[in-house]
Amino acid sequence: MADKTMTKILVFGGNGFLGGETVVELLALNTFDITVVNRGNWKNYDSNIRIRPFVKTINIDRCECMHYDLVK
Repeated sequence: MADKTMTKILVFGGNGFLGGETVVELLALNTFDITVVNRGNWKNYDSNIRIRPFVKTINIDRCECMHYDLVK
């Protein structure tokens, strides 16, 4: 859970090759409250283990522009 001193960061993507490594580096600093916005596809690489448990996620559907699910 983030405290009031943590800077909030919103990452679009964040579970693939480049975005995933960026989020891992941000998590290692332990100073950010990170929210990842993506299509809910956590099958890429090992992001389901290294990233998903430690960030908030928002799943969006590019076909339904006004639909989103706040996961955590």
